[in-house]
Parts: sequence; structure tokens; C-alpha cells
Amino acid sequence: RTWSNTLALNKAFDGGAIRFSASDLTNKSVVPNSGLNRQSFNLVGTFEPLKRLTIDVRSNYILEQAKNRPMLSDGAGNANYNVVFLPTSINVNDLKPWKNENGKEIQYNTGNTYATNPWFAANEFINNTNRDRLISSFNTRYTFDNGLFIQGRAGIDAYTDTYKNVVPSGTAYYEIGKIAEQKTKFSDINADLLLGKTFELSDVFTLTPNLGASYRNTKINQTTNNGDDFAVFGVYNIMNAKNKSVNHVVSESETQSVYGTLEFSYKDVFYLTGSGRTDWFSTLATPGKDNKLSVFYPSISGSFVFSELWK
Repeated sequence: RTWSNTLALNKAFDGGAIRFSASDLTNKSVVPNSGLNRQSFNLVGTFEPLKRLTIDVRSNYILEQAKNRPMLSDGAGNANYNVVFLPTSINVNDLKPWKNENGKEIQYNTGNTYATNPWFAANEFINNTNRDRLISSFNTRYTFDNGLFIQGRAGIDAYTDTYKNVVPSGTAYYEIGKIAEQKTKFSDINADLLLGKTFELSDVFTLTPNLGASYRNTKINQTTNNGDDFAVFGVYNIMNAKNKSVNHVVSESETQSVYGTLEFSYKDVFYLTGSGRTDWFSTLATPGKDNKLSVFYPSISGSFVFSELWK
């Protein structure tokens, strides 16, 4: 069952418009003890404070909580997988109760410990994720009296993910239990600048040059804690694991670019376009070596529009 509710507010005025919306989604899965909640907030503004100057600002903030995402492996801890392969003569409700008085899994297939009781998988396993995400962009463009334009754009996509996975104490295929907790911070920033103008060389010939530059920076910071063999049965905290390990990953990459295009056209019939682009990649840098960090991409293309010729 899914419920979705949205509230939106709009306002238009001289020189612009603004819109704000908030929505809430609640999903209760057909699988017991599983579901998804999501809250979204969206803000959009378009403005023209000066003649020939346009500004577009957008921001989307998303909060998401997923409880017990389905396992995508085979039968181990996967409630859906084991239900699918049940004989049609067996009612899934006959597999209750799923644990004994000691909290251990009651197997329905004693010949295969990896065929987890689907009720045990649904009610005892933990596979939760939470995400806070921000997607924003800013675009502006100004056109001068002589037709020259300058355009700037910037955007960011950033999120924080938290993940918790627990194989519970008493699971047939891993009785001591284990836990994994992970936190990931990600950000991707993009910005570019473009300058261009169309020159009319005559009544039939035009020349359009464009020059631009762009920048991209991507960062990832991830910490993962793993543990197994819970000291106290059924207490699913990383501090309760007898054996622990931690993994920390930090990465950052950056790309800087410059590019340009030159288009020559005859009426609306013939077009000839050349372009060049150079990218500098931080990932090509090698400590102790003065290696080349850039790549140049030239191109040329032409087109002929027969339909315009016949007019």
C-alpha cells in the first residue's frame, strides 16, 4: 500500500516566478516488516531582474528511509526467494513460528541451512538504509545589445547515506550473527561558463564562435564497520560484536576543461562546424612522475539540408 501527498505553492510577479512544493510518500510493502518513506522539498525560482538577464534557481531536498530492503541474493536471508520455491501444497503461514524459545531459527528445510525461513528473514534480519540528498542548480544568462551572450551554470548533487545490515543471532547458516554499518558522504560539483555570438558576414553567410570552460569536483568519504559473534544474543550494536574491523575510504577527483566551437553556415542549407576541447584530469596525476594530465579532442562535421534548398 502506498500513500502520496503533495502541497504546492506558486507565486508569479513582475520579473519572475517562484514555486515551492513538499511531498510525502509512505509505502508499506507486501513483505512484513518492510517499507519505504520519502519526504521531498522542491524550490524553483525564475527571475529577470534586468532586461536580457535571466536567472534560474532550483533546489530539491530529499529524505528517504527504507526499512528492510529485500535481499537480492539467493535463499540466504531472502524472504521472497524462499517463498517462491515453496511447494504449492505448503502454505507459507505453516512456517510459523520462525524461531524457538531460545530465539534461534526454526528451519523448514533442514537439509539446507541457506534456505532461510522466510518469516525469520522478514522479521529478524535488518537491512535498513537512510539517505539525505540535496540537488541544486543555478543558471544565469545575459545577452548584450550586440548579440554577444555570456552564460554561467553551477550545480551540486550531495548526499549522505547510512546503511545497517544484520544477520541475526541464531540464523541457521551463521549462528553467531554479524553486523555491518556504513556511512557514505558524496558530493559532485559542476560549473561551466559559455561565451558566444553570431556574426552575419553577409545576407547568406553567418559565423558563430563559442568559447567555454567547465569544472567538476567529486568527493567520496566512506566508513564501514563490520563485526561478528555477538557477545549478548540478540543485541545488534557494533560494540556488542566480539570481532570488529573498520574500513575507511576517501577519494577526490577533479576535471578542468576548456572548449570552443566555430560554426559556418550558408543560408539554412549548409553547415560546417569545428570544435576543440581539452580536459585536465586529476586521476592521471602520478606521484613522482611528470606525466601528461590533459587530453585534447578535435572534431569537424558538416551537414546539408536538402529540404531548405528546394524551398
